[in-house]
Amino acid sequence: MEFNYNQKMAIVRLLLDIISVDGKIDSRETFLFEKIKVDLGLNPEDHFKAYEYNTLLCLSIIKAMTPEQKKHYSELMVKMILADEEIAPNEKLAYDDICDFCGIEKSL
Repeated sequence: MEFNYNQKMAIVRLLLDIISVDGKIDSRETFLFEKIKVDLGLNPEDHFKAYEYNTLLCLSIIKAMTPEQKKHYSELMVKMILADEEIAPNEKLAYDDICDFCGIEKSL
């Protein structure tokens, strides 16, 4: 799936939010996150730049994506939420909010 740089950064930033929303970061989440960054073609500096992106801006970027891009992003969110084999209530709430705001069909 092709994404422009801002889309990639929005994806990474919102995934970072999902990782941290339950208050604990599992090594499986970290491993998956690093794999996603590589798959997106981002470099290590981009990880830190992602924190500079405002969450609302990122949501707006995701909302403007094509249906195919949104579907791919949704799949990444679900993988991230399930990475530690536990769905925390805050993760589910964040997922639902992101899907509702961005017009993404829920699959979790």
